[in-house]
Amino acid sequence: MRNRPDSSLSKALTTARTRETFSWARELLGGNGILADYNVGRFFADAEALYSYEGTFQMQNLIVGKAITGFSAFI
Repeated sequence: MRNRPDSSLSKALTTARTRETFSWARELLGGNGILADYNVGRFFADAEALYSYEGTFQMQNLIVGKAITGFSAFI
């Protein structure tokens, strides 16, 4: 069974890279990147939701930071 910091590190890295990849795809397609004919705009919105809703990326990093330093940033 994986421990929590490993899972948190994996989720943080995956969501950040997913968001970055779809950002590049939107940039590559230019104006077509936001059209309904191409799914890139929808995929980017989904990736943004995973990255930022409820501070997911930041929360995962705080969990990893606690595992590394032993100090909690939570009150």
